[in-house]
Amino acid sequence: MESTSASVPGAPDWEQIGEEICCPLCEYDLHMLTTPRCPECGYRFEWAELLDPARRIHPYLFEHHPEANLRSFRRTLLNGLRPRRFWTSLHPAQPSSARRLVLYWCVVALIYTVPIAAELTAGFVSTLGPLQANRAWVVAFYKTARGKDSFGAEVKRFGSIEAYLDYYWPMPNSPATLWKHLRYTRILAEMTSYLLFPLLYAWLTFLSLLLFGLSMRRARVRRVHVLRCVVYSTDVLVWTGLCVLLGAVISRLYLGTSVIEGWGLKGCLAFAVVMAVASIYRLYVAYRHYLRFDHPLATVLVSQVIVYLVGANLIAPQLL
Repeated sequence: MESTSASVPGAPDWEQIGEEICCPLCEYDLHMLTTPRCPECGYRFEWAELLDPARRIHPYLFEHHPEANLRSFRRTLLNGLRPRRFWTSLHPAQPSSARRLVLYWCVVALIYTVPIAAELTAGFVSTLGPLQANRAWVVAFYKTARGKDSFGAEVKRFGSIEAYLDYYWPMPNSPATLWKHLRYTRILAEMTSYLLFPLLYAWLTFLSLLLFGLSMRRARVRRVHVLRCVVYSTDVLVWTGLCVLLGAVISRLYLGTSVIEGWGLKGCLAFAVVMAVASIYRLYVAYRHYLRFDHPLATVLVSQVIVYLVGANLIAPQLL
């Protein structure tokens, strides 16, 4: 049972406090408690974080400054490069906004998506020229005696040279042929690896942390705090997108190729490793210094195992 004696050093004088004071993580009523630890979820805090109104608004956090969206976004993004300093400047007693967190993530996703989508589109367009040239060569070769000997049986089976070409080298002019072309050229695998999975990563992490929390006492923690940790820890996508944009400019100017064309499977694996390391470290710091979990690294590692197993199931079928 928590002591209620006002003589405990550092304890608030509850007779002088008229407002309701709740745990910032689970909203348990802390009235008359003296020890800075929530008996419901176990969160350890400082009384000044809850009682000092001046500490409830963060100086630059995107959630707290809708009057300066661009500036607060830039400062939040840049300060996130120093995770320990960032998460020690933020505490759960500072109000959280799920709407502003989702907006922040949408901007991050947009900055990432534009250069990646542009490169994937360029890669797709670059496959159309060789495909048309190959079809034209087969038609011209079929008109020769040697060509009739080579393709005669196949053309007879399909009924015409055009039907034969549409089966083996279809132009992507319908949903069915487009899907076949994307799989044949491995562009579908690139779309899944470089676009779909990275955009799903934050939400898969969020869900895995919630699922993992169901078996823990800290399942009482409000979901918005988990969302805050995930969103600010996965904004590394911005820097990935900007690196791809820079690489695309250099490749176009000096190499005449797209960035993604040369990545292949090794690039996919390297990308996954970089994303994993950066996100695991950021989440670890968030869970240690913000949520103050007892086993932050284990919590994050288990969630990431779940996420990357899902990612492997998404990507592997496209690589086969």
